[in-house]
This record gives sequence, structure tokens and C-alpha cells, in this order.
Amino acid sequence: MTKNKVNIRIPLPADTGLQGEVMWAQPLGGRRYQLSNIPFHAYDLNLGDIVYASASAGDCLPVYRFTEVGSGNQTMRVFFPVALDSKERHTFVDQMKRLAASIEWADGQLCALSLPTPVVFEAVFEALLKLEESGVLGFETTESVEHETR
Repeated sequence: MTKNKVNIRIPLPADTGLQGEVMWAQPLGGRRYQLSNIPFHAYDLNLGDIVYASASAGDCLPVYRFTEVGSGNQTMRVFFPVALDSKERHTFVDQMKRLAASIEWADGQLCALSLPTPVVFEAVFEALLKLEESGVLGFETTESVEHETR
């Protein structure tokens, strides 16, 4: 087993306008990988999930095929109508970390949150709902059943 992380490609639905998302993963052997970052665009994947990925002819990277073992984490995506300045971003990060959420930024207007327990999920959901109601942001979970942006 190697300690080096690799990239795997996650195919995305056509309605996203994106061909795929590339994620870091820890190789576990036997074409199994543990996801090492929070997805920004993929649905039904979470930090720490163990997935099966393989390369077909013409693929440069292993391509996600299915989730073998879910990590138990849940993911939310947060969209800001305008990019946050550094003070606003710091305030938001502090608030999410106080609620035990891990956070990764795609850019100044999109971040992804990893939530380790249902209790953390509910606390973060309530905090984001209040911010959404005040017009600060929009958010969504990444469960495909709720495949609509809030």
C-alpha cells in the first residue's frame, strides 16, 4: 500500500455543465481508494468514502465506478452570490469550525463542508438556513434525492 495520494475522476451528470470532478484519493489496493478531499460538484460522495475506480481505454486517470464503503460523513455545498472578502471568509470559516465542520474552498464563491455526524449536520443546516434567509448565501446537500439548489 502506498502513502502517495492520486487523482481520480468523478463523472458528473450532464445537467451540471461539467464533464467531471477530479478528487484526491489514497490508494488502498485492488482499485480501491479512500477520498481525501470534500467534493465540490459530485453528488452522493463524501470525504473518507472508500470507492472503486478503474481506468478504461482512453482514460488518463482512474474513473469512479461505485462507492464500496461510505464514511458516514455528509457534505454540503455553499454558494455566495459575490466573493467574500478575507474578513467575511474568516468569519464564516470560524463559524463553521465552531460547529465541527471541515471546509474546503473552490474559489471565493463556492465552498464545501464535511459534516461528521447527524448532530453536526443539523447544527450546520440551521446556521446556513439563517444565513440563506438573510440573503448571504445559498446551499445544498449532496444527496442525489435532493438534487436541487436551495
